[in-house]
Amino acid sequence: RTAAATMALLGARGASGSWERVAPLARALPEEHAALGATLGIVAALAGGDADGAVELAKAALRQNKRHAWGLGLLALDRARKGDHARADALAEALRPKPNASRSLADTLGIEAEALGVKGLSAADAAVGPLGLASLVWTLCRREGGLEGLSAAAALQALDEAEAASAAATEAAPQAMATAAAALGLRPQADLRRLRLAALLRGRRYAEALAAVEAEGGQEEPELAALRAEAMVGAGAFAGARELAAAALAAADLPEGLRARLRCAEAWASYCGGESAPLDLPAAGADDERRRRLKVIAAFRSGGASASWREQALLGRMLWHLGQDYRGQTLAGNAAEPGAVAYFLKAAKANSDASVVFLYLGKYYLILKADHSRALKCFQKSVDLDPLEAAAGRLAVAALRAQGQAALATQLLQRAVRASADAAWAWHLLGELDVEADAAGGGSDNAVVYFLQAAKAAPQEALFQRSLAEAYEARRKYTAALQAYRRAAALCDPNPNPNPNPSPSPSPDPDPNPNPNAD
Repeated sequence: RTAAATMALLGARGASGSWERVAPLARALPEEHAALGATLGIVAALAGGDADGAVELAKAALRQNKRHAWGLGLLALDRARKGDHARADALAEALRPKPNASRSLADTLGIEAEALGVKGLSAADAAVGPLGLASLVWTLCRREGGLEGLSAAAALQALDEAEAASAAATEAAPQAMATAAAALGLRPQADLRRLRLAALLRGRRYAEALAAVEAEGGQEEPELAALRAEAMVGAGAFAGARELAAAALAAADLPEGLRARLRCAEAWASYCGGESAPLDLPAAGADDERRRRLKVIAAFRSGGASASWREQALLGRMLWHLGQDYRGQTLAGNAAEPGAVAYFLKAAKANSDASVVFLYLGKYYLILKADHSRALKCFQKSVDLDPLEAAAGRLAVAALRAQGQAALATQLLQRAVRASADAAWAWHLLGELDVEADAAGGGSDNAVVYFLQAAKAAPQEALFQRSLAEAYEARRKYTAALQAYRRAAALCDPNPNPNPNPSPSPSPDPDPNPNPNAD
């Protein structure tokens, strides 16, 4: 039999679900088509529910070809299933395209037969590349941190591609996909949804995250509940977050990492109190509010908080916002009790990638120690770790400008917007720097572009619309300026006038200097 006839027969039997007859034929393929034979053998084993057999075939395929997509994907899934996340990550990483690759991720993971010039294998041809991609995504779903290595925008783009690929694979080879998921204990669609929510949260897109959870019908499995509670906290819906986290914590046998996230969401929501309560203590009734918050901290500690960096960081934040006496290495008047910075240092040691920890360490060195050099390093590291950490970014830029290093400030802002186009604060500051340079005769006339990007990234921010309007006005683009001023006014007015032809009387200016220390 010729290779072409064998592959045509394989395609027909695979498409009709006769997978038990695929493996013997796959092994009969000539040596030059061994990679395709290994792929079809893996598909056949999965379709027959033989996960262990599929893993053995994957190992054999990798011995022949270290880049075999199905072999890498399936072995990564197997390692993740057994809890070996480090090895699973390494295998999944091998599936990624090179950073400078011009082809899409789905194309890069296409069927090996394409490289061999094989034709006429429609069912497997449609399934192999997408399932290779699905394997990568499923592995990321099962590893701690998920798509943490990607920016929020890149993660959402990857997930769009993965969902389309997973749907294509399911349509092309539904039996193989279903049995693969069942044999390996996977829930690809649920995992993809969960990753999408996590990416939205990392992008500070809390309203979208809450809408996505609501669209799922309010399922309350613990992992989804944790994401929903974190989205509520980000949106300021503290009462709902507290109730949801408390209910999810009642479940038995929660993984420790998930339990820590739920405990942090519940504690922070309890600490913040009302829906719009300020973080710093109010001028009136400060003593009563401090006592209430100290009770929350005591309850959090008594529940066993201290194991994870997340809990250490939260204890630091809660103490920090009680005031100056609680911010040092120890509490004022009680050297036996650790203060906020002691917890931040422990959290930084446990996780050197936690941007919020370096934001607060920078504040400590700036406010309590007047050590501007160390404060600046902390702020810069916070922004480099997370370009959406706006408070750290503004403080870093202010420090650099105070030292007369405007060029370094511009470089920091450009790094931030390259890392994430959603860094609205950075686009806005780039615009402000350009306006100042233009006034001094050295501007690049890019202020409008920068302010447009800021308004695009944060369309509900009135300050960005006002800055855009002023930039248009300075360039005598009065129609565009008027439109931007109206958008800014509408965002500032909590009760917009339904009259489409409002009075020309001026409305109060929005505050041009939002608090850079806002958490």
